[in-house]
This record gives sequence, structure tokens and C-alpha cells, in this order.
Amino acid sequence: MRKVGLAVVGCGWGSSDLYGPFFRYLENGAVVAAMDIDRERAERWAERAGAPKVCTELDAVISDPAVEGVLILTPPHLHAEQAERIARSGKHVYCEKPMARTIGEAARIVNACRDHAVLLQVAFMKRFNRSFQRAKQLIEDGAIGEPFEMRAT
Repeated sequence: MRKVGLAVVGCGWGSSDLYGPFFRYLENGAVVAAMDIDRERAERWAERAGAPKVCTELDAVISDPAVEGVLILTPPHLHAEQAERIARSGKHVYCEKPMARTIGEAARIVNACRDHAVLLQVAFMKRFNRSFQRAKQLIEDGAIGEPFEMRAT
């Protein structure tokens, strides 16, 4: 089976700690590029993930024919502009939360993806996690009292 070529934009703590460990379990995708404004950070991340390409500019990612989808793991103030550029290039967009700083920025992202017929996914994956669903059910049932803080490791 052919694997979908993915690029990671932003190789900071989020991509390393939240996403990095999971890339080895991809069955239908492969990370083909790592991009960060700090080349050394991108190189370290690419080495751990097995990504063959390292770059410091988004243009290098969106011009690469091996890249079909891009994971935006940068700070939120960069999401709208990056997502628009990625969508214009015809590549699918996965955006870490928060998706945008404002409703206007979120609309720009949605419209760019719609206008260029690419898929958009925002990282709200925890709502499907069984442990989070169970915790929600326990709260709704009143089984654990009224929570004031929740931490997960």
C-alpha cells in the first residue's frame, strides 16, 4: 500500500513530545519532511522521525511533490498564514489547536481549504479517546464530585 507523504511544520516541544512518539505507528503515512526556522531543531526532529528532508522555509515544503499533507505544529499566531499557503499549494492541512486566534483567522483557514479543495483537520482528537470519554461520563454521572482541575499524563 502506498503511504501518504506528510510534512511537519514546527519541530518544537509539541511535535516532539505530543506527536513524535506516534509517527512510528503510521500505517498509511510517512513523514517525508521536517521544517522549522531553527535548522538544528528540524534536523534533530527529522533524525528521530526518519524524515529524509529538512528545511527552514515553508516554500520548500509546499513545493515538494512528495508532500501531500502538512501538519501545522507552530505557534497559533502563524496558523492562518501557513494554512492558507499550504491549501493554495493543493496540500491537505492538519492544524494543531488552537486553530486560530480569532474567528476571522479561523474563517480564512476554512475558506482557503474549501476554495482549494483540500482536507482540513483540527487537532481535537482527545474527544475520541476512551479515557477522556470515561472521565466525562463519570463527571456527568456525579460519580466523582465536581472537578476543579484535571491533569493527564
